[in-house]
Amino acid sequence: MVLALDPQDSGAATRALREHGLLLAPWPRKSAGPPCLWVANKHPRLEQAYRATAWAGGRWREDLRRLPNSFEPADSHWIGDGKARCVVIAGAHLPPAEGA
Repeated sequence: MVLALDPQDSGAATRALREHGLLLAPWPRKSAGPPCLWVANKHPRLEQAYRATAWAGGRWREDLRRLPNSFEPADSHWIGDGKARCVVIAGAHLPPAEGA
């Protein structure tokens, strides 16, 4: 999946991630903790990206839940256009920020 972004638009990356069923935000959402990757359990763009792979049919959720420091919150959360069940992957599994 390749996203083309306008470097002059600081919110472009956030919008592009949300449009693809992804979100970078702390857990819990209103905390000041390190960023976590939130991945929707069902999303049309993720379905499209993974349709011809072993992750088709939402199977990405199953593998992501197996990662250490990943979990499924009990409630749905806003990702993209609406609320969705998701897997949250704690910051320890994200690549370091550029220049860090």
